[in-house]
Formats: sequence, structure tokens, C-alpha cells
Amino acid sequence: MIRSYLVVAWRNLLRNKIFSFINIIGLAIGMAVVFMIYQYIQAERSYDLLHTNASRLYRVPIQYDGALAAGPSATSHPSIGPAMKADFPEVEDFARLMRGSQFFPATTFTYEGDPNGPITFNEEAVFFADKPFLSMFSFPLLEGDTSALTDLKSVVLKKEIAKKYFGNKPAVGNTLLLNRMPVKVTAVVEVPENSHLQFNVLLSTSLLGPNWGYDEWAWPEFYNYVLLKPGASRDNLEAKLPAFMEKYSAKIWEQYKFKSHIWLQPITDIHLKSNYTLEQSANGSERTVYFLSMLGIFILVIAWINYINLSTAKALERSKEVGLRKVSGASRIQLITQFFFDAFLVNIFSIVLAAIITVIVTPYFESLIGRNFSQTLIASGTFYTPSFWVTVVLTLLVGIAVVGFYPALVLSSFNPAIVLKGKFIKSGKGTLLRKGMVVFQYVLSMFLVAGTVTMSTQMNFMQKQDLGYDKEHMLVVRASPIGDSTYGTRVNQFMNSVRQLPQVKQVAGSTEVPGHVIAERNNVRRVTQDEAGNVGTFFINTDENFFSTYGIKILAGRNLTEQDKFIYVPRDVDPNQPEIITDDGYLVSGASNRIMINEALAQSLGFKKPEDAIHEKVVFEQGRKFVGEITAVISNHNQL
Repeated sequence: MIRSYLVVAWRNLLRNKIFSFINIIGLAIGMAVVFMIYQYIQAERSYDLLHTNASRLYRVPIQYDGALAAGPSATSHPSIGPAMKADFPEVEDFARLMRGSQFFPATTFTYEGDPNGPITFNEEAVFFADKPFLSMFSFPLLEGDTSALTDLKSVVLKKEIAKKYFGNKPAVGNTLLLNRMPVKVTAVVEVPENSHLQFNVLLSTSLLGPNWGYDEWAWPEFYNYVLLKPGASRDNLEAKLPAFMEKYSAKIWEQYKFKSHIWLQPITDIHLKSNYTLEQSANGSERTVYFLSMLGIFILVIAWINYINLSTAKALERSKEVGLRKVSGASRIQLITQFFFDAFLVNIFSIVLAAIITVIVTPYFESLIGRNFSQTLIASGTFYTPSFWVTVVLTLLVGIAVVGFYPALVLSSFNPAIVLKGKFIKSGKGTLLRKGMVVFQYVLSMFLVAGTVTMSTQMNFMQKQDLGYDKEHMLVVRASPIGDSTYGTRVNQFMNSVRQLPQVKQVAGSTEVPGHVIAERNNVRRVTQDEAGNVGTFFINTDENFFSTYGIKILAGRNLTEQDKFIYVPRDVDPNQPEIITDDGYLVSGASNRIMINEALAQSLGFKKPEDAIHEKVVFEQGRKFVGEITAVISNHNQL
């Protein structure tokens, strides 16, 4: 019987080639789009699920109120992790992650054991990490074990970084020079794309000193992670955190007129639900995932409705077949079964074609959005899980039921006597429902068009928005962080040599460049204000060519010159430097240094117009307090 149904369904497909082709192609394209969206959504939702302890791992962000009021930050104080483990029995362990740029202006690694000569690279994404990091998180270890960060001079390399220095040879046991300091490779790890933690190199926190940062409550630049014990309540622990912060920070709060609070953020929420400052890596958007989910459903529904409308439009041709079958004694159940087999065959061909389209188109889709989500899913084994295949089978069954149900009911309900007399064409049976489905299809199509236009506009804005600086044709060269008394002279000689090249238009020197996290961060306030007026900001040192090279506009005032070099000499070395006493009685040593600020900082300091800030003095901190005279206000730009 089943064979008979399949044979008849196959003959119907061949008899109506164009009709069948349109139905199969329409469904296949809809399914292919849904498959690609499904892959993307699954990849986004898979972030950090690779870690065995994912359900017990939390990040500890921080937010400030009062004088230092700002949005939540992904980083917090280095002492938070150690103190939480010491104070709370719920905390099994902690691990801190901190950027190497907090301690080194550049991180140069050299391998001297290669027979062809030394291999040297300036590495990005270098982090210090505590010993428990590799055991708390489940990054695949290709070489070494979870104790790799025990030794103070140990270094853990990402797989791709290890290959740069050692090729296909084992990396563990080899020695690299970190800014001339020997460090030993103790592990090689794979860092999957679906992890919010992205790094190239890990150094041991022990390198900074024993129990480094355990008493530091004023440097919020470190990623703190805690592992709760099995069964520990997140809510109960969070209820204790206000008293915990007051215990350790009350004096600092009183001194600087602010308060801070921390909370526990599940690591599985970070990629889609977190948009804090200083995120460790670029995050996704939960709203985008929801939007794409609805988009996929709409596309599939439109494809199904299109099939139903086309099938019912062919009802006249199939009506004679139904009439003859009924006259021959076929029951309604048998007719309905036959139409479901027709739908089954069309869906089978559609889903196979959709899989082929998906395989062909996915690389182009990944290139468009800049994500290799298919490789992420393959690496995580998503395609081999029962849930994936259950989803595929359910999609097929739902598709068969949806596209087969209405045509089967309509066609199987024909009166054979009327049909065989040729009077069916005058019947209005099902007209209202078919018109309703057409209207619904058009409404969904309008939503899809609106959504597509919106997303296209957003993508176009992101790709072409004015960043506030010129990023095209820029080459960044990082100087070695190790220097001697001739360091400045050699850097200047290099820059002068580069200027002579005909391909080079301009050269500028700075401690940081747009597009990178700025390591130096501290407070600024007007000289006439006390510390309650402090504004948190970032600092970079530049030369006079920086703003013209990057195309950053000066809104008011003048550029820095060679004579405006920063004065680092303290007063006890040069007693001729003037003293400036602020309103709160704080003695600031050193002559006024000329500085430039951006428009956002000018507004935060209370200047209504850029011109109002020129020649005004501010107190800022870089290790100790300095006085700065504002020479210019520059336009805002996107640093990251």
C-alpha cells in the first residue's frame, strides 16, 4: 500500500514538472534560509557551554555611583576574587584575568631555537591569569595539563600562536623570550570561537609577585571569575555582597565620594546579555537572536503558505482524479493519505535540496557576517547530537502536516458527481480561507521586507559610520618595550627614516592607537574642585602629528608642539618648579603640563563649549597627581 502511494506521488511530480519544480524550489529556499539562521542562532547560544563547570562559573562586574558614576564594567578590582574565596564558603575557587598591556607597553616574544634564526613577534591578546584558570575553565588542552600556570615563568600558548614559533613540533618545554625575559611553554590550548574569553597567550600571575593584588581595591581593570561549590545559591551569595564591599571599600568610598557594588554574572549570559564597558571580547545580541528566530519562522511559514496556495490552485486538475478514485471505491482516509504522501515527497526533495543550498551558501553568509559559526558547531559536535536530528525530523514532519493538511481536506471532500460533470470550477468552496492565507502571506512578506531593510541599514551604518578618525591605509608598528638610555633616540631615528619613504604620507607616535583598549586610566578634575569632582577617563601620550595623521579634528585651541613635552620630574628633584595647592589643600608637584582633551571629557568637566576649556587647569593622576593646562579640545572618536 505504501509503495502504491509513493508511486502515485512520484507520477504526480513527473506529470506536473513545472508546478513540482516551483513547489520544491520555494520550500527548499525557505528551508535553506532557516537552516542558516538556525546554525547562527545555535552558535550564538552555544557560547561558554563547552566549560564543564559552566553552570557554576560567574564573572564579577562592578558599577560605581556618586562622583564616579558610570555604567557597569566587566572588570573590577584584583582583590575581589581572593577576598570572596576567603570570606565566603560558597566560593570554591577564583581566577583573575588581566591584560598584559596593563604592565607592558608591548609583548614581544622571541624563539631563538629555530635553525633558520630567531623568530620574533609582537603578540596581541596577552593576559595574566591565576593558576586555577585552566582547571576552572575547560579549554581543550593540546599539550600540557591544568597545572600549566603554576610556575611564575610559565606561558600558555593558543594553538595558532604555538604554530607560528614551533611549526608542527611540540611546543611544551621550549623557551621563549618575553621582552628579553625567558619564559617556558607549559601548555598549548585551543580557544574555540564560542567562548567569550579570547586570548593568544597566558602568563602566570605569579610573575607579578606572590599573592599579587590581594589587597588592591582601587584598580578596577581586572576580570574576576569565581567558581561556586555544587549546590551553592547564587542569590544567597549576592545578598552578602553589599556588606562585603563596604567592609573592604568604605574608606575609599569616603575619600573619593563614591560607592560601588558588584554582582554575579553567569558566564553563559555574557555573550548575549552583556554590554558592559571593557568587555574581554566582542559580544553578540540577544535581541538579534530573537529577531532572527522570528525571521526564520516567517520565511518558513511563507514558503508553506505558498505551497498550500499553489496546491489548491491546482485543485481542478486533481479534482477529476479524486472523483474517479471515489467512484472506484476509495475512502476519504485513503485520499487524505495519498495527498500527505505527495507532501512527503515534495518535502523530502526540498529538505535535501535545502541542505545542498546551505552547504554552498554558508561560506558566503559567514564571510558577510564575519563569523565561522558552522565550524564552531562542527567542533562542538552539535551536528551529531540527538537534539539536532530531532529538530530536523520535526521540521520535516511539521512541514508535511502543514502543507498537506489543508489541500488533503479540500481535495478529498469533493463530490464525485459534481466534479465529473465539470461543475467544480463554479464552486466557491474554500475561497475565503485561501484569500485569507494570501493576505497573511503578503503581511508576513511586508514584515520581512521591513526587517531586511532595517538590518541592511544597520549593517551599512556600522560599516560606513564616521568613526571620528581615518582608519584607512594605516600601519601600526609597535616599538619594543625594553629600552635603554638610547631608546628615545632610536625610536626617533626609525620614525625619521620611515618619513623618507615615498609611500608614507605621515608618521605619528603615541602610546596607544584607536581600535585598542587604552591601558592608562585614572581621574581628572578641575583645579577649583575637590575630589568629589573627579571624572574617570583614559590617557594616551602623543606627539604633535597624532591628530593630523588620524584625521581627528581640533574643535578649539591649538595642537601640542615639541616644546609641550610632559614633565615627569618631581619637585623634590627640581625645587624651582612651582607649587599649586588645590582648594582641598592637596599639594600638586610639578609645573603645569599642557594637555588636550576630547569633547566628551570637556562636557563632563562642566565646560559648556570647547572654547571655555582652553587654558583652564585640571588635576589628573598618572601614578601621582599632576596639573595640566588644556591647550585644545578635540572631537570625539570611537576608540573601540
